[in-house]
Amino acid sequence: MAYTLTGIKRGLSRLKQSVGSGSTNDCQNYVSIHLVTIIEQFFCVMTKLHRLDPIHVSHIKSKNGRWSKPISITVLVDIFTHSNNTTMADRIDYEESITHFCDDKNNDCQFNSMTHNVEFNNEYEIKKMIEYVMQTVDHDVFEWIAVHTHSFQSIKAIKKYTGNFFDDDSKVKKYSHLFDTRHVTVHTFSNKTLDPDWFDLVCNLFKVVEKNNA
Repeated sequence: MAYTLTGIKRGLSRLKQSVGSGSTNDCQNYVSIHLVTIIEQFFCVMTKLHRLDPIHVSHIKSKNGRWSKPISITVLVDIFTHSNNTTMADRIDYEESITHFCDDKNNDCQFNSMTHNVEFNNEYEIKKMIEYVMQTVDHDVFEWIAVHTHSFQSIKAIKKYTGNFFDDDSKVKKYSHLFDTRHVTVHTFSNKTLDPDWFDLVCNLFKVVEKNNA
């Protein structure tokens, strides 16, 4: 997972070079997944840099109530590893500490062993978990966790950061195709043809968002 805009753009460049050098059809089928993940990481970093919305934990609303959006335990471990500049061995300790915290009935969170996602019922529990894992309260880690509870995998989720960019229906169609292809690839066994223009779409999106949120 990248934690800087430079790192994200390098990852995009490496993916493009990998595809251009002759990746297999199976690998190309998953390019849409990688690209949308890169887009999501970009928006997370932009938010963490305080260039988009104020940082907060995202919640899902429904007629049955309001609850925190689940976050992958892999993402949580990555955040702790990045923040402490620690080793692969420490990743195991972080994962064990997080699961132990969630297993404690005194804590208001749930760990789904099937999806490996953690659901926190409020921001206080996230901060409590951070203190349990790190033995200290770390606001930077909290912000990284908070931004990763947001989803940026649709035009609807990112449109407000792009000015009038998506007023053009042809752009909406092209970006929707990328997001939709990612969704279908994740949830079905269908093979989807790689569109080489996707890389330019991602680069252009980054430029527009950075310009509109300087």
